[in-house]
Amino acid sequence: MKKSPTSSITFLGLIFLAAGSSPAADLLGYYDFDDNTDPAVAPASGGIAPDAAITAPAVFTADMGGRSGLAGDYALDLGVTEGSGAFARVPAGAHFDLAVTTNSMAVSFWQLNVGNGAGGFFATTAFWMDSPTAADDGRGFQVHSPWVNGIFYFDQSGCCGAGTRVTSEGSINAGVWQHVVVQRDSLGNQEIWVDGAMVVTAPGAEPLDPFSGIITIGANGAGTNNLTGSLDEFAVYSGTLTETEIGQLAAGTAKPSDIATAPEDADSDGLPDSWEVAFGLSPSDDGSVDPNNGPDGDPDMDGLTNLEELDAGLEPDNDDFDEDSLLDLSLIHI
Repeated sequence: MKKSPTSSITFLGLIFLAAGSSPAADLLGYYDFDDNTDPAVAPASGGIAPDAAITAPAVFTADMGGRSGLAGDYALDLGVTEGSGAFARVPAGAHFDLAVTTNSMAVSFWQLNVGNGAGGFFATTAFWMDSPTAADDGRGFQVHSPWVNGIFYFDQSGCCGAGTRVTSEGSINAGVWQHVVVQRDSLGNQEIWVDGAMVVTAPGAEPLDPFSGIITIGANGAGTNNLTGSLDEFAVYSGTLTETEIGQLAAGTAKPSDIATAPEDADSDGLPDSWEVAFGLSPSDDGSVDPNNGPDGDPDMDGLTNLEELDAGLEPDNDDFDEDSLLDLSLIHI
């Protein structure tokens, strides 16, 4: 029986794959807030995450209220009142599990933070991804952009020091639309990007904690500390975005769904297509023997499928990963 990508590949194997190659990002969740048919629902615009439920006083903006200002562009209006409890929430599920498996994730969004608090800003949270096992308060992946002190905080896998947090001062301005990306790669490098430029990076991030699938857009996990202003084009990716891709999003020349699509596994071999392409493998092999590349799923013809090699932390296209003159197959069966 074929296995699913998110349940069969071990963490070690995927860490190696993500670190040893640069697979394209997969779009897990996307909300453009342009469909206001139901005032209580923000339909999913791409990815595999379900629709988000809108909690009043959050509403859709008026037409042309989105970041582009064009007709037909709406955004999520969170109001201008501190602590109003306005947000949209994605329900629990397995839709963000792939990011944990790859240990790499990016979140991209546009925000119009109107501020008006002490020092120009209120104490707000732009989004909060719930991780039940994350230290203290289930803070799996979240940002204050910014907090009341004007500092941009990006937390992952807990809070609030080395390995969990990076910060930036002076990168957010009140009253203007700005594009934000926060991401971490499989090596543990955390990054904050604002308007297409990386403003801070730091190594040594802890591995991602498992997500419940719940993400609160526009507030923290408790539904408080709502951002005052609006959010638009909110997207979650497994993997990280390149400088070019972030630049396209920030310039408005690409939407999140132009950058990446939902994860696919065309040959149902348990490996997402993006990873197979990164390794020079075919994402659509049908199980037949390729005379130039060995049996499907075993390009190095060492008797182990790609999936088995990844499960063991080995490289799918190298039959002697540690170069000790012993084939990987013999090592696994010792």
